[in-house]
Amino acid sequence: MTKTEETNAASKPGLIRTPPWGTVTVLEEGPRYRINRIEVFPGQHISTQKHYHRSEHWIVVSGTAKVICNYQETLLMPKQSTYVPHEYAPSRRKSRCHSPGHD
Repeated sequence: MTKTEETNAASKPGLIRTPPWGTVTVLEEGPRYRINRIEVFPGQHISTQKHYHRSEHWIVVSGTAKVICNYQETLLMPKQSTYVPHEYAPSRRKSRCHSPGHD
């Protein structure tokens, strides 16, 4: 399977990926957006990310999330959200989400 085929397969609605830190389910996708449900296991975190061409909006549905964006740490509770802007300066903005609780 080529890298393009892997990327296309990974973004099909209903597909569930299971990285070591939790699960990622593609809920919906259009030409310029994708909605994922991301579950992070307690005590785990997603990989640090840098986005050059897209921004993201993260919403906490249950539990708590410690979010690090542009070196600023924020604790989010259910029904709270944060905006992760796209990246222009490669050495600056990085984002990461950690599940500190036991929920």
